[in-house]
Order: sequence, then C-alpha cells, then structure tokens
Amino acid sequence: MKKERCANCGGKLLPRRVEYEKIIGRHRALFDEVPANVCLECDEIWLDGKIAEKMERLFYKGAKPTRKVTIPVWSLAKVA
Repeated sequence: MKKERCANCGGKLLPRRVEYEKIIGRHRALFDEVPANVCLECDEIWLDGKIAEKMERLFYKGAKPTRKVTIPVWSLAKVA
C-alpha cells in the first residue's frame, strides 16, 4: 500500500495502526491494531486489500476475539 495522497481530499497519507469497524454480512466486527494509511486532512482510513481479506478470514474462521466491547444504543424514534 504505497499511496501518498488521499483519493477523497488530496491530503497526505501516513501509515498508522488503527481500530477499524467492519461490516461482514449482517455482523459488525471491530479489529484492533490494523495497519492502514490515514489522511492527515480528512482522517479517512485506507486499507490494503490483503488486510481487509485477512480480517474477513479471521471472522469467518471463527477465531476467538481478543476482547469484546459493549456500546450504548439510542433510538431516535423513541426520543422524539
């Protein structure tokens, strides 16, 4: 993954390790320490195709998650 500029805004991309949420089928999966390029201007995250495939393989293979998180959910239909 050797992009130097963001395809969205043209900002500079820097290699980082990020936390990345991925929708796989009807499931959400959160991956930690994902190698990616991150735009300094718009914060867009760019993944190499091989990294995305690796995340899907881990998920479908049934690999045990490192940790689990719980997130709160608000329904706007019930608030209004």
